[in-house]
Amino acid sequence: MPDADRRFGLLRERRETPGTSWLDALPQQRVVLPSPTIIPLFLALAVAFTFIGFMIDVILVPIWAVAVFAVIVAWHWPNARERSMEWASGGPPGSLPASTVASSYGVRPPFYWGMAGMILIETVVFGGLISSYFYLRAAVGEWPPGGIEEPELLLPTINTIILVLSSIPIYLADKGIRKGNQTRLRYGLAASFLMGAAFLALKYVEYSGLDYNWATNAYGSIQWTIVGFHSAHVLALLLKTLVVGVLAFQGYFNERRNAAVQANGIYWHFVVLIWIPLYLTLYVSPYLI
Repeated sequence: MPDADRRFGLLRERRETPGTSWLDALPQQRVVLPSPTIIPLFLALAVAFTFIGFMIDVILVPIWAVAVFAVIVAWHWPNARERSMEWASGGPPGSLPASTVASSYGVRPPFYWGMAGMILIETVVFGGLISSYFYLRAAVGEWPPGGIEEPELLLPTINTIILVLSSIPIYLADKGIRKGNQTRLRYGLAASFLMGAAFLALKYVEYSGLDYNWATNAYGSIQWTIVGFHSAHVLALLLKTLVVGVLAFQGYFNERRNAAVQANGIYWHFVVLIWIPLYLTLYVSPYLI
């Protein structure tokens, strides 16, 4: 692409491609692509074995899920060259900003649109689960059925408040690193991580004390499915925040390179926000409908 190299300032030392605005196709950035590696093959195998585990023994699923997480981290972990800000922002004078630092120029890097698409898909999935809950509710006269008592509100409400408040330090961490404040970033990520872990711990306490489970009846099935699905998202979010946090404590992020922090923050706010209609559905609606 010699013409594109001259027009957009693409570096030949790494894989780059022009990035444009999504509506007008105006050149905005140089999208830095991963170098050739065999790691995606290992990721595909780990994902395949995770799904195969469902057909063999359910205990294999979390084992291979851990393998998927480890391979993803290995794939995206920056090497010594990628940690250099000269490499991250490299380019001839007057060239478009590299996607690794594009956000500091007010340009949304590709991860933003990928995250937006994933959030849209997951919103539809959670919406389907909520619709299933009320579909089952409409099919019976007594809810919860089978003599199950209405859900207690105290512990779930406290837990919901903890999760909602966890968005505050994440927000402060994102704002802090955009100003180059690495201390605020580190403490913000640590605080949110602890609050998210507390949410999962209290959720475990709540459900370990129930006298019914997913196999009891339709009510138990949909309730455990919704809570379990959301809890899996919180767990994935904690693992992602852990990786971002390790890089933050290593000083990897700064006011120009913080795209991963933004991505983590966007997804954190989504997981928190989507819990509110789930909480109203599972814990409040049985008293109102």
